[in-house]
Amino acid sequence: MGKIMDKSKVTDLGYIIIGCLLNAYALAGILEPAGLATSGYQGIAIVLEKLINVRYTYIYYLFSIITLILAYKFLGKKDVVRIIVVTLIYPNLILVFDKINLIFPSNNVMLATIYFGVISGVGSGMLYRKGYTFGGTDTLSKILQKTVFKYATLAELLMVINGLTIVASYFVLGGEVVLYAIINHVICTKLLDYVACEWGTKLYRLEVITPKYEGIRDYILSLGRGVTLYEVVGGYTGEVKIKISSTVSPKQLVQIKSKIAEIDTEAFVEITHITSVYSTSGSRFQNISECKIN
Repeated sequence: MGKIMDKSKVTDLGYIIIGCLLNAYALAGILEPAGLATSGYQGIAIVLEKLINVRYTYIYYLFSIITLILAYKFLGKKDVVRIIVVTLIYPNLILVFDKINLIFPSNNVMLATIYFGVISGVGSGMLYRKGYTFGGTDTLSKILQKTVFKYATLAELLMVINGLTIVASYFVLGGEVVLYAIINHVICTKLLDYVACEWGTKLYRLEVITPKYEGIRDYILSLGRGVTLYEVVGGYTGEVKIKISSTVSPKQLVQIKSKIAEIDTEAFVEITHITSVYSTSGSRFQNISECKIN
């Protein structure tokens, strides 16, 4: 168990460092040099730099520290654990990339927008995948919900904060910058969701209702997959039938569908994409112990 925990800590740290590196470069090497903006604390810092003539890196650093303190006071230790490591690493990496002036080699603003969205989305997704966060506007939304706007949802508060950031960008940086900000925000969000929830081994839940379940069950077992059998009752007919349920890979799914077509062309088949499966059995499954936030 100790070795598993040590391995999990090392893996988490690796994800954090790589995720922070990607995001820091995306901000300091692509977004800001191109004169672009985005949502979140990054966007707020860039807008404020234009207004108060203080480098955005220092503004972001200050916001991160303030948010960490507020999170500790209002949200408790559990939430602070998820942001403290990132708060110590990420703002410093932004400062480093800003100082070394490693700028993305392109004058194409749209290309810079896309690259920022992709790199930032992947980096953010790596952190969220391990249960960590940058302690930005998502954490601020939690604090505001708990202290001021108790009847608002987190999604509503986050939308308002990011919306106000985009509006501020319009007045300070111009309408064209806002359009690019919306584009990079959409790309970043899509990539974040994919990396955090779907990246990795693809698995599918296969459910089959058929009176000829024995042959299908045996075939799935021969592929090295587990099978669960349920008794189900038809809502219309009242007839009791057997439903097969199994979690399979894409390749196995194709093989099993072909076998089902051979055995029973009238079988009811339902296939669902699964984002994650946790189990101590099966090399393709994740161990739930690796999901513990250390």
